This record gives sequence, structure tokens and C-alpha cells, in this order.
Amino acid sequence: MFKQTEELEMAGIPHLDKVKIDIIAAKGAGSDIDWSHDVKSAGHSNGKKIKLPNGVGYLLEFSLKRNGLDVRFDAKAPFYCKDGTVDPCPSDISTDQIMVSECSADYLAVIDWNYGGARDLRYQLNFVTETGGHVNPYDPIIENGGGGIKPIINI
Repeated sequence: MFKQTEELEMAGIPHLDKVKIDIIAAKGAGSDIDWSHDVKSAGHSNGKKIKLPNGVGYLLEFSLKRNGLDVRFDAKAPFYCKDGTVDPCPSDISTDQIMVSECSADYLAVIDWNYGGARDLRYQLNFVTETGGHVNPYDPIIENGGGGIKPIINI
């Protein structure tokens, strides 16, 4: 897995702009977590959607704000994604627009190539407890502007 934009460029991967997003956990009803996000990079928030303007690919850097809760990214399957926004939520990565680059308990990096025409992607962030117990997922939308470069290598 590639960890930094510089490593990607050295491997012949098109340039990716970084977008920083805080994923915020708050105590919900029962054992559920109430999720929200805060896009830290200017120009990349469109209400509840993450906005990726036309022209380049992106390295999405998700930082988990636990707020004292027993939750972390699920390192085995941290991110699911599909083209379109209709139900149900995705259960895997079924679009070639996306790939997971790096994952730890509090950090997830995802590459969004953002190529082709504009489209919305429905994604799901997956979480577990420290002992591996299931935690309810978070599933907002990415608004891809298109126009990025599709990599010609299979990574």
C-alpha cells in the first residue's frame, strides 16, 4: 500500500490532491454511534457530501475522532464504495474509482481517481471495537466531479 502522495508519484501514479476529513464519533442510542464528518480542506464540502471538483484525483485522508468511545477503523474492511447513491449501502468496493491506500485505528487513506464523467459515489466507513466487535457504519456520499486520470497500471 502507498502511504504518501510522493510515493504514488514515484510509482508512476497520477498526482492526487489531498482532502482531509474528520470522522466524528458521538454516543448514540443504546450501543450505536452517531456519526458525522467535518471536511477540513477548503472547497471540498457540499453539505453532507464530500465534494471532489473536476480535473484531478484525490487522496482522502480520514481522521477518526473517537471522543473517548471504543471505536476504530476496521483494518480488514475499512471502506466500501459503489457508483450511485441508491440503497442498499455498498457491501464491498464495486467501483474502480476507489482504492484503500492505508489504514490504522484512527487513520484511513483512500484514493479516488475521479476520472470519467461526474457522478456520485456512495461509500461506507466500517468500524470495530478494540476487541473486534461490530460497530454501526457511517455511509455518506462523495460527489465526484470527474476529469481525473485513470491509472494505466493495476495496483
